[in-house]
Parts: sequence; structure tokens; C-alpha cells
Amino acid sequence: MESSLRTNSTTVTINRSGSRRWDAYKTASVRTPGSVEFLCNYWREDGGTDTLDEQGDTVLHFLAIYNNVEAFKQLIQRNLLSGDQLKEQVNASGDIALHEAARLGQKEVAEVMLKRENNLVSVRNKLGETPLYVAAANGKKEVFTLLTEYQSDCMATRDDGCTILHAAVMGEFYYDFIIGSISDLALTILGSYPDLALKRDKNGLTALHWLATTPSSFPSWSFYVLKNLGRANFILVQIAQIIIYFYLPLVEEIDDEKQKHIVALALAKNLLEEAKDWSQYASIEETDTGISTERIGKVPDPLMLATKHGIDELAIEILDRYPEAANLLDEKGRNILHIAVEKKCRILYKHFRKTIVHKERMMAAVDYKGNTILHCAASVGDVPNLRPGAMEHMKWDVLWFERVRRDSNPHILRHRNSNGKTAVELYEEHHSTLRETAEKAAKDINQGLMIISTLLATVNFAVLFTLPGGFNQDDGHPVLLDNSKRALRLFLFYIGASLFAALFALATLLSIQLSPFHVDDFYFALPMKWLISSTAMFYSTAFTIMACLQTLILEDAMQNLYYAAMFAAVILLFLVYVDSIYICFRHMVEVIQYSFTYTSQQM
Repeated sequence: MESSLRTNSTTVTINRSGSRRWDAYKTASVRTPGSVEFLCNYWREDGGTDTLDEQGDTVLHFLAIYNNVEAFKQLIQRNLLSGDQLKEQVNASGDIALHEAARLGQKEVAEVMLKRENNLVSVRNKLGETPLYVAAANGKKEVFTLLTEYQSDCMATRDDGCTILHAAVMGEFYYDFIIGSISDLALTILGSYPDLALKRDKNGLTALHWLATTPSSFPSWSFYVLKNLGRANFILVQIAQIIIYFYLPLVEEIDDEKQKHIVALALAKNLLEEAKDWSQYASIEETDTGISTERIGKVPDPLMLATKHGIDELAIEILDRYPEAANLLDEKGRNILHIAVEKKCRILYKHFRKTIVHKERMMAAVDYKGNTILHCAASVGDVPNLRPGAMEHMKWDVLWFERVRRDSNPHILRHRNSNGKTAVELYEEHHSTLRETAEKAAKDINQGLMIISTLLATVNFAVLFTLPGGFNQDDGHPVLLDNSKRALRLFLFYIGASLFAALFALATLLSIQLSPFHVDDFYFALPMKWLISSTAMFYSTAFTIMACLQTLILEDAMQNLYYAAMFAAVILLFLVYVDSIYICFRHMVEVIQYSFTYTSQQM
């Protein structure tokens, strides 16, 4: 026997002779008198205790998932559903129906359940999560607000010690991307329960610690700040995105990111205000080394974490409020300058050197294994804010090592760590594989560029002997020399300039191909040659294009569109040139900049 339940857009067929559990699963998602009646009958006969899927969910869980308020009301009004059943029917994760409603933000059905049994807010799943915690962890502010009206103990924690503030921060719920408005759930929780700011989980981490491990919440790791210019596939698109981010809130996705960054920074400031001094966040123990007593963090403090993750805004905010935080060491005996150098955080390294009082002492410090700050600079790691690639990686690693060397005391170059290695030896050891990979990549690209420059030179050289209009058979002069003297000379200039630029590029590329590719070559010589050869090829290509257009002028084929076509061609070529050369150009700018800021003798 079969019957049908019809809604406005869906018809659900119930197979009376088939599995009633499958029928219950289907009818939980529809809201019609027939579906409600079926569910009530199902409840009377089976008690609703059967699991409907492999996760152990019952009918109640699916009614909460689909926000079937009417079905809940009818089950309660007919005295079929008791408060004990709401508390006792759990799935494989230990979640009751209220957990599911909190997870999905189903406020109406949550309210119906709470009116039937207000103690549901205290029920925990297998992880020790209450429905309030689940709502915070999933950023459901409306349900969270409703649950706080029924739960008096908002300081309760999950089994691992995480609070509702931890949950909101770990979920990065600062902005509601679905409805495009500020959700500020984490700020709301902190404002209502300020004592949660300093509450630690079982690993000793506060909400600020977790915030310091989420770089995606801050601008410093987005595409929309100038320091990251060059990370995107096409640099001019990234420039447009940066302009939109700061000045023109026209693109919803970019504006959402901006609002998220603003609220996250506001949350960080509020969390910092809750501490009387930095020791409340740092969890400090003192260690007597025999020479002096050092203050070491039992767990990484938020400043260390923010520095390790390259969160410039948070690290700077912490140091501005609590300058004493700079004196802490991590579990390896490294200070924040060591961390900033190892992680290649250019902005933070520069800021720390400007603001830390005893920076000379910190620059000269060694960790527990005898590593100096220059040993830290010898690490390979990832180069933040750059496109991936062996050549770029090698160039910027050499630049970074050289920058730190210039800022360090000269004696550090001779200092050996506990393994007997100087910083230079450690650098060469760590970068041997990367150098070989970068050399191979450079030569492969170089060979292709040499072929292109050779073709450009060949074509332009051949054109010199096959001018438009040909040559006069009597005197051997170009035919167009008499009638279009200026235009022909301009054409010859374009051809000559293109030929010269192509040959110049070819010579530079040949020099690169024959380079020994020593580590030092990646600092200045190779980047400069790449910059010169790329620029020469750009000019050669541009002059070739202009020569082609000039040919059309000589043939009277494109008088009206000449300037428009030339402008469009040069602009398009320039865009490609900028996108391909920006990283190398930026490298050379920083090389020159650091050459004028040599400070090691001043320290």
C-alpha cells in the first residue's frame, strides 16, 4: 500500500509496506499535515528510538536538522515526546537534537525544545560540548543568544578545557559571510564574559593564543596589502584588488574580508586589555643558567605565536602594549628576533629592531644549541609573500641572509653552534639542494629566452635588407626614401633599436647561462642580469611591434588607426612585462636599500 504526501514543490511517496525508518527519514524533511500525522503514528508505534543513518541519528535529529518546528510541536502537544526523550536520544557522537539545532542555527526548533525541557542546555556530547558550545563553534549567534537565556554556567568548558570563547575564535567567527553583516560573536562573548579572556584550555592556551595561530584573520596574510604584492598570478589584478580593499567597497568578497580583518583586530585589542600584565598570558617559569636567570614560556606566548605565523598586526599590537613581552624566550631559548629572522618576517624584524630597547643584546644572543640570529637566517623554510619557485626562493633567501649579516656584529660570522658549524656553513648545507634546483630552473628558462631573443635578432636583421617598397634598380636606394623619407627613417630606427636590444638581451642571457651559479651570484649578479635581459627583450619586442605598424603606414594601409593600435600593443606588452619582472625588480630595490643601511659597525 502506498500513499503520497504533497507539498508545494515536492511529492514524497511513503511505502507502507517498506521500511518505516526510511519513511520517517523522508517525512522529517517535509512540513505537511500528512507528514506530521505519519511521524506521530511512527512515534507511537516505535518510540522514535530507531537510528535512521550510520551516524546514529534518530527522527529527532532530522527534525532539528530540517527545522521541522510543526512536527516538534505536535509531538509535544500530543504528549508523545517527553523531556527525558529529548535528553536521552543521542547519535554516535553523543549529540542530542538540540546540538544539531545549535550547529545549524535552527533557532525556532531549538526554542520549542527548550520550552519543553530547559535542562537540555546542560547535556554534553562525547567531546564534552554543550549546545551552547556548539552554537559558538559554528558561529550561530541567534541560537547562541537564545541558549544563554537558559544556561547559567557559561564558563563551562569542553573536555579539553576549551571555552565558548575558544570555540568562537577557533572558528574565526568575526563576520557572517552568508548574510554579509558583522556577526562579532567572539566580541559579544568577550563583552558578556570578560573572565573568559584569560581562561586556558588543557594545553595552556587562551583565546589570544588561538587568535595568534590564525593568520587568515588578519590583513598581513591576505592578497590585499602591499607587502604581499606579487603573490597573485597577475600583479595588476592584485593592484586593483588592493585599491578596492582600501578605498572602493564594491566587491562583496573583498569587503567581507576587510570587515573580518577589522573585527579580528578589534577582538585582539579587547583581549589584550583584559590582562593586567603580560605574565597572565605568558605562563612564565624562571631558569637559572648559572650566569643569569632567564624567563622562559612554558607554552609559546601569543607574541611568539604571532611572530611564527607572520601576523604583523597582532605582534606589533602586543609589543606596543606590553614591551616586556620581548624579553621572553621560547622552548629552544630563542627570542622574538630569532623567530622573526627564522620565519623571514621582514615587517616584524624591522619593527622589532626599531622598538625593542635592548636590541643589541638580543641580536647577539644564542639559543640552547649555540645558534646565533645568523644561524636562524640560514634556514630554508618558506619565503612568505612570494610566488613559489626555486629561483625566487633562492634569491630572497640569499638577500635575507645578507640583510641579517649586515645588521649583526662581525664576530657572529665566526661563531660556531653546538654542532661546530658557522652560520655560513649551515647556510650552504641547507641550501645546497635548493641552489641546484634553482640553477636548473634558471638555465631551462634562460634557454627559452635565448631562442626568443635570437629569433627577434634574426627577423630584424633580415628586415634591414628587405625594406618595404624594395630598392631602386638604378641607384640602389630605397624606393620609399624620396616620398616617405621621415616614415622610412622611423621604420629603420625601430628595426635598428629592436636588433640592438635583442642582441644585448642575447649577450646578457648568454652570460647568465655561463654563470657558475654560486650562492653569492643570486644576491646581485643574477637578478641584475635577469632584469637587464628582460628589459632588453621588452624593448626589442616593443620596437618590433612598432616597426610592423610603421610598415602599414608606409604601405598606406593603416593611417587612421596607427596611434590607437600602437598604444594598445605597447600597453598590453607593458602589462606582461610588469607582471613578469616585478619580483626581480623588487629584489633589486631591496638590495640597493640594504646597501645604504649597513649597520653592523654601529652595533
